[in-house]
Order: sequence, then structure tokens, then C-alpha cells
Amino acid sequence: MNRRIAEQAADWALRLADGISEPERLDFDAWLRRDPAHGRAFDRARRIMGEAGMALRLDTDFTRRLLRRPEKRGGPTAIVVLLVLAAAGGAFLAADGPLRLRADFVSAAGDMPRIALSDGSYVTLNGESAIAAHFDAGTRSVTLLKGEAYFEVASDPARPFVVTAGPGRIEARGTAFDVNLVGGEVDVTVTEHTVAVKATAAGAETLLASGRRLAYDDQGILRRPEPVPEGFETPWRQGRLIFEDRPLSMVAEEIFRHLPGKVVVADRALAGRRISGSFDLADPEAALASFATAFGLRVAHLGSVLTVIY
Repeated sequence: MNRRIAEQAADWALRLADGISEPERLDFDAWLRRDPAHGRAFDRARRIMGEAGMALRLDTDFTRRLLRRPEKRGGPTAIVVLLVLAAAGGAFLAADGPLRLRADFVSAAGDMPRIALSDGSYVTLNGESAIAAHFDAGTRSVTLLKGEAYFEVASDPARPFVVTAGPGRIEARGTAFDVNLVGGEVDVTVTEHTVAVKATAAGAETLLASGRRLAYDDQGILRRPEPVPEGFETPWRQGRLIFEDRPLSMVAEEIFRHLPGKVVVADRALAGRRISGSFDLADPEAALASFATAFGLRVAHLGSVLTVIY
């Protein structure tokens, strides 16, 4: 990558993160159109900015030096990401601060608590998950803030039980169901009775019966419901992750609900690689090593804070 273009991309990434005026936005759009290499350089800079977040903006000189480095294949790319994320480690750890202020229940990595709610319902949290609950005389409302939760809902016809997750809501109809926030999507799986799912881009509710699953994306667009093989509805509750034709980035996110620290897939093409398999949660560190070997991946650890898959 041309160093001058990399420098310009780094500057634009930082300026956009801080906010720009409308004339500056027009200048940026013109710069992007001028050369296809500009768009590639900006995507790389934005990708690194997105992974490192606040820490990179706090030390702009350090950030520019890292963003301006030419991108190379293989090991050097992972090393650059490790350096960036090493600087951002403190910000990663602090990033859940606002979420914790909103949450009523939070689980740590590898922790899967079953929690009794005030109405007699139960919720089991997957690792690295959080919910906020608001119950009053007329409603029972739960917001899934992060991760995954399995709900066993107590009957109360006078008070609907509604879970909000991303740009959608799930209303229980006397039921048990799982809601998973992963990779910018929301997956809903029903294990007993029925739920009504309504996403922002859908005109009407979709009824989802036991043994079926659907997803909606961050724009509220529903995918077609599909059957789930018996015993595969919520494998994490039995100590396994099972994934079929899923992007590596999503699989990594779910794996690291059971391992300490954060995970980054260093290359966009690799992050989108679709894989199938299973993962044993009894010994997640050993399983991660076997998983990487099976799929030809390399893993670099920065203590227990950060892991890079490349």
C-alpha cells in the first residue's frame, strides 16, 4: 500500500471518529472516489479503529503510526493488530462499564448462571452476557444487552413477557426460548410452545413454534424460519458449541464467551470464512487449540487479555 495513501486514510479515520462538518464530508467523499486504493486503505484503517476504539483516539500520534504501516499478508498483519490491541487493552476491559451500569445481571466468561426473576421465571445466561429487567403491574420486560440468554417463562396472562434484543422484540406465549446476540444478528430459538417475533423492518409478527429458529439482522430484516434438529437447540447449556456454515467471526465471538479476554480475527476475508464443527466447553483452551489446527488457523495470545486469530 502507498504510504501517502495510508497516511491520508489514517487521518480520515481519526477525523471521522471525532466528527466532521458537512464540507469536510464532501471532501472525504471526493477523496474516496478519486482512487479505488483510497477505499481499501480507509477500510483497513477503519477496521483497526473499530477493534481498538477509545484507546486509539486517546493517543492519536500512536494510532497514526500504526494505521500508516503498510499492510502485509500472514504473520506481520497479526503482529500489527497485536500491537494496536496491546495499546487498547485497558479500553477493551473498560468498554463494558456503561453496559454494567444498565444491566441487572451480568455473567463472566465461562460462567452460565441460572437466575430466578421476580415473577417466577428463570433466565440462564451464557458467558459474557448481560440483561436488564423491568417488571411492573402491567408488563414484564427484559432487554438482552449482550451475549445470549435462555428464558423459562412463568405463566402470567395479565403481564406479557417481552424480550428486546437489537432492532426487534420477542413475546413469549407460555414458553421457553433462547435469544442470541452475535455478529450483529439476533438468533431466536424456541424449545417449548411459541413466541411472537417482530423486527423493525417487518410489518407483522412472526409466530415461531417449538423446534424452530429464525434470525434478524441489525437493520431489523427477518430471515426465513428454519427447523432445528432435536438436541441442537441450545447446545451451550450442555457444554458444547455446534456451528454449521457460520462465519469464523461469529464462531470466535461465541467461543470467547467461555475464555478470558477479547478475540479479534485479523483478516476480513478470514473473518468471513464459513465453517462447520463443534467445540467442547469442558476445556475451552484445549478445544481452541484443536479447533485452530483443524481449520488451519493460527492463534496469538497477549496474556489473558487478547487473542488474535489469523
